[in-house]
Amino acid sequence: MRKKIEMVLERIRACGAEYGDIRIIDTIKESITTEDQMVADIIDSRSKGAGIRVILDGSLGFAATQDLSNLAETVERAIQIAQAGRMLQKEKIVL
Repeated sequence: MRKKIEMVLERIRACGAEYGDIRIIDTIKESITTEDQMVADIIDSRSKGAGIRVILDGSLGFAATQDLSNLAETVERAIQIAQAGRMLQKEKIVL
């Protein structure tokens, strides 16, 4: 996973972005339902995903995925959204 994250950050730097980040989540949830003080149901679930933000020439691009094996495509989508937004923006985003 570390190599994938480094690849995303390197691609963000290479496109000339002023800012970029990646947030990865991996959540495990267990729900227990009781009925008349007895366990009626136990449900385990897990969700994973990543969100990538890019600010390029003052324009924000964001893309998200649940497929952590596909971060290269997700970072490209975030960059493309930021590039497209430049044409429509009236004011640049400043951090």
